[in-house]
Amino acid sequence: MKQLLRAAVMAAVIVTSGCDAARNEKPLLLDGSEPLFLLDQGSPELANLPPPKGPVANNSRCHVCHMNYCQEELAVLHARNNIGCEKCHGPCDEHCNDEGNITPPTIMFPRSVIPAACMKCHPAEKLSDKEHHWDVFAPTTNKTPRKVCTDCHGKHRLTRRTSRWDKKTGKLLVGGWQDTK
Repeated sequence: MKQLLRAAVMAAVIVTSGCDAARNEKPLLLDGSEPLFLLDQGSPELANLPPPKGPVANNSRCHVCHMNYCQEELAVLHARNNIGCEKCHGPCDEHCNDEGNITPPTIMFPRSVIPAACMKCHPAEKLSDKEHHWDVFAPTTNKTPRKVCTDCHGKHRLTRRTSRWDKKTGKLLVGGWQDTK
């Protein structure tokens, strides 16, 4: 039953041709009531962005399952600069084709490596001179863990997890098809 429900949701998302198509559609009104939206409206900051200046990354393959990233700040801002999910997480073909949800993405980031991963494109020299980034570069103590980029720049976390992997090894810890029986 759960697989049938998941297939119906995925089909509905595919029919809308991704987030942009759903966002551009007129809302469905029933008997003069409030509009019904397939996707939430996201943050006010994203709603007021000017149109992108160039090509936008097509993340529709990822958004079939990870719909919350259609409106998530970090994902949206990167996509608007033609930087797709695959740039950081790899092509993830096995992950995308796994309906049992037991295959991890090609690349995952434990909290301890998030700053280093972001600094591959956002060099430390450009960030360290800004006071609000000092916490990312500050030494850590047992009482004050180091801040990471996603503490301030988008949450970039799933709102609901059905599977959890060890981000260093890719080993399935919880979830997948065996938990849906």
